[in-house]
Order: sequence, then structure tokens, then C-alpha cells
Amino acid sequence: MASRKKTPSSKISFQFVESKFHRNIHVDGAWGGLTHRGSIFMSVYSETPAIPKRITHSIQEDSRIGGESTREGSRDIIREVEATLLMNLDTATVLRDWLSQKIDAAQEAKVFLEDARRKGVDSGDAGTN
Repeated sequence: MASRKKTPSSKISFQFVESKFHRNIHVDGAWGGLTHRGSIFMSVYSETPAIPKRITHSIQEDSRIGGESTREGSRDIIREVEATLLMNLDTATVLRDWLSQKIDAAQEAKVFLEDARRKGVDSGDAGTN
């Protein structure tokens, strides 16, 4: 019986499946560093003004709510941490390179769109893909 050698495939496919926890996250910034085991962690956050504890409005003569008269609460900016990403150095390097490619593409698209606007071309007709 002749033995068959298994040859490695030249292709691999990956299927993307969204987990039940998947959601879109707006990111205004990140904070992070290294773990005690040498992994990289990055906490991404969105920023919003703090919501007031209390707002007082006047009541108009016709019983409708009028303008705001007083506001109580913090004037801080809230950084709401949406997720923390943990990764090894290899994954962080791949992520950095991927981000660099997307940044380059976004910068090229921005220049293209700004040029189209200066020429009076509707952005819907600018041919961005």
C-alpha cells in the first residue's frame, strides 16, 4: 500500500461570528500598560460631561416648564471605560500595523474628500469605496 503524504493547504478561511456580547463602542481614548505577566492591556473609554444631580426650571404662567434656573452637580468630564483589551506582544504588533494601515487609508480618503468639497463635488458622488 502506497503511503500518501499530506500536503499543507495553501489557504485557510476564517469565519467571523459576533458573540452575544458584541456591540459597537465609541472610543475617545485609551489608557493602559503592561500586566505583571508581560501582557499589554488597553482600556478604551468614551468621554462625556457628568450628568447633573439636579436641575431646577421655572414654571411659566401657562404652567409650561420654563428655562433652567439652577443646576447642581459635578462639572467633571466622565471617562466611561467601555472595555479592556488584553493581548500579547505579537498580537499588539499586528494590531498596531493594522491600525497604521487604516490610518493611512483614512488620511488619503480625507484629502480626497476635502479636495472634492473644494471643487464642489457632492460627497455622495466622490467615489470613495
